[in-house]
Amino acid sequence: MARGAIGTLTAGSSTALVSTLVGLIGSVGLKLQIINLNLAVDRAQ
Repeated sequence: MARGAIGTLTAGSSTALVSTLVGLIGSVGLKLQIINLNLAVDRAQ
């Protein structure tokens, strides 16, 4: 019984960790795109 609960907890934690990492990587990628866009706008002016 305890092993099943630990396995379920581990699977849930793994899902949460992967979701967090995907969100973090996406956020950093989007921030880099915004920085590049702002630099291009500044150069065009």
